[in-house]
Amino acid sequence: MKQLLFALFCLFTFVDVHAQEEKKWTALHVINYTSDQDLEILIHQLPQLSQMGINMLMLEVNYNFEFATHPELIEGNNPITKAGAKRFAGECKKNGIRLIPEFQSIGHQSWKDKTTALLRKYPELDLTPNAFPNNDSIYCREWDITNPKVNEIIFPMIDEIIEAFEADGIHVGMDEIFLIGNKNSAATFGKNPAKLFALAINEFHDHVVKEKKLQMFIWGDRLIEAKQFNYGIWEASATGTATAIDMIPKDIIICDWHYNSRPSYPSVDLFINKGFQVLPCSHKEVDAAQDFIKYTFAMQNPSMVGHCFTTWGAVKKDELISFPAMIEGLSTIKKQKYFDVSVSYLPAEKPGEILTQLKTAKKELSIYYTLDGSEPDPHKTKYIAPVVITNNCTLRAKAFNQIEAAGDEFSEVYYLHKSVGKEIKLTNAPSAKYSTKRGAATLLNGISGSASFSDGEWLGFEGQDLEAIITINHSVDISSVTINFHNQVNSWIHHPEKFEIYSSEDGKVFTLIASKTQNKIGKQTVGVKIDFPILSTQYLKVVAKKTIIPEGFPGEGQPAWIFADEIIIE
Repeated sequence: MKQLLFALFCLFTFVDVHAQEEKKWTALHVINYTSDQDLEILIHQLPQLSQMGINMLMLEVNYNFEFATHPELIEGNNPITKAGAKRFAGECKKNGIRLIPEFQSIGHQSWKDKTTALLRKYPELDLTPNAFPNNDSIYCREWDITNPKVNEIIFPMIDEIIEAFEADGIHVGMDEIFLIGNKNSAATFGKNPAKLFALAINEFHDHVVKEKKLQMFIWGDRLIEAKQFNYGIWEASATGTATAIDMIPKDIIICDWHYNSRPSYPSVDLFINKGFQVLPCSHKEVDAAQDFIKYTFAMQNPSMVGHCFTTWGAVKKDELISFPAMIEGLSTIKKQKYFDVSVSYLPAEKPGEILTQLKTAKKELSIYYTLDGSEPDPHKTKYIAPVVITNNCTLRAKAFNQIEAAGDEFSEVYYLHKSVGKEIKLTNAPSAKYSTKRGAATLLNGISGSASFSDGEWLGFEGQDLEAIITINHSVDISSVTINFHNQVNSWIHHPEKFEIYSSEDGKVFTLIASKTQNKIGKQTVGVKIDFPILSTQYLKVVAKKTIIPEGFPGEGQPAWIFADEIIIE
């Protein structure tokens, strides 16, 4: 069955690697291939990967190599040999695939309670020596970037990997670093984390690029300021390293990874504007990979050099060709249909209306849309001016290059409930990282958020109650409130359990009219409905109480995030 699926894929989505527009890289990043036997598993898949469109392979090697310079740092009893590396490099070249080995540097020097070879053998090179027994309370250990002995050890090891794999570039990692400047780090505490991080990058650059004349790749997350961009602390830095972006050479290739669907990926623009070449990197979620590919390829900027599909163990070693995110992503790149329609919302002239503005990244394209549920095509209504939505409907729109579709269809369901367009005020402001341009009005716009809490329709409240005061003006009789919430427990997001509804005639004195307790529900999105006797009122206050993360969940004992979307009043 697998061979049949592959044959069908090749039939419909074959990509000529050498004919790709601007010769973009279509890369695959793999991990856990730690022996010659593992490389043989990869070798058997190289012809198929090449036919599918992969023209670059990033192979994370780390300490899994038979080092001659530092044999004491070899991990495992069956590492990759020089002969195995040479054979693998030859097979990559035979299949037109550029090979970039990776050696994870600075961070990721432990995983759970296991510390990697360098810090086991040389504990004095630990950035936080004697702290965090059994690696508790940290993500991963890091090596001491101020100790010159580190580079004296690591650089010869990297040289061995480069030579064995006959590589013309190397990825040196440097992602998810949290301990530079930590109080347990005597070498860096009280010092400028960005300067220290930049110094480490520049030392690697001097060796890899200036001395060895090779291309150098790094992950980009520590160069993104978390306070400025709507990313979490994994995808961006909250520890002061971000300004290193202005202290490092511009010929470093930035691998900018983001694994969730988002309306935009501003870090790509950041790196390009700073003068870097950027290789965006997605993971296993098909929709997220598609969104990232479309956003970046639609930029049509030569500094956006392609796309990398990272696996991180999400696919079995011998089943790379069936990796769904890669299959769908390569198909999108091959078809070059990047120009999906996006929507923005303008202030409506009347309450209860929605004014939609449609656009696509390529202005030369024409947009056609429908409101009756039918599929848009060049025979339907052409978009010229903002569309006024006055009734419940489904807006479908697509961009066309004459008669050929240039992207996938945009579709949105609008539900004009009784509170759409009403005035709303929030007692507690949402987090600046998880707000929208429309602010509180997002909660009354007739649009329900998707499964992605970063899609621009969800407001995030960090450890606070959601408390909204809505001006009804006695305009309608009402008898229920429904609020949509998000659940993503691994990100500390839990739907609230306690709710209260109040009414008021002056906006100052409120009377409780309904309350409800909603037990935990395992769904990703939850709609909570609170009923009450029919009433007419001037103001309505809706309260969702913050909750404490229960035992057994990430962040247990801490206040949970509340992510809320539409407040539907009927």
